[in-house]
Amino acid sequence: LAAPNVRDHALVIICADGTYHKFTFNLDGHVNRVTFDYIMLLADEQEFWSKPL
Repeated sequence: LAAPNVRDHALVIICADGTYHKFTFNLDGHVNRVTFDYIMLLADEQEFWSKPL
């Protein structure tokens, strides 16, 4: 793991579609998407509620 750059700032965006995005940006105006993933992927709702534990 690299130490974060003191001049960089981070922004985490969580969207209604279940995705999240992490961006870093610095004072020079450069923006970089660091990561993107799905927070959760739910199966069919009927299966979720009817499947035994």
